[in-house]
Amino acid sequence: MIEVTIISDAVCPWCLVGKRNFEAALAQRPELDIAVEWRPFQLNPDMPPEGMDRKTALAAKFGSLENARQVYERVTQAGQSAGVTFNFDAIPKTPNTLDAHRLIHWAGQAGVQDAMVEILFRLFFQDAQDIGDRDVLIRAATEAGLDGQL
Repeated sequence: MIEVTIISDAVCPWCLVGKRNFEAALAQRPELDIAVEWRPFQLNPDMPPEGMDRKTALAAKFGSLENARQVYERVTQAGQSAGVTFNFDAIPKTPNTLDAHRLIHWAGQAGVQDAMVEILFRLFFQDAQDIGDRDVLIRAATEAGLDGQL
């Protein structure tokens, strides 16, 4: 068995592109026995617990909204090549991902870590949901087959 550790954040668009490219590579080698563990990395470790308005966060991170737009053009193109469609314009908030990382860890203990990562990527990048919100995370846990009441 080959063990692969992926260090990622559910708000990192490059991480989703990388996941799709990794999955495509694995599909070409179905004979390989691969175990994947997802480990946390907070892309925005100083994000307030309640998150921040997306435009404000992007301007602060990239120096201006125009700089952010240029970066997101590149990631959008990379996403298209990997079969990912991002819904960046619909995302109202950049969340703090600490609780999302806790949920990914818990999902790993239950054997559904990859499914949880996939759900969180979809909720954030396609559905424009706040994955720092506990109600959203409870729904994600339930969707992955975990007990949302814990």
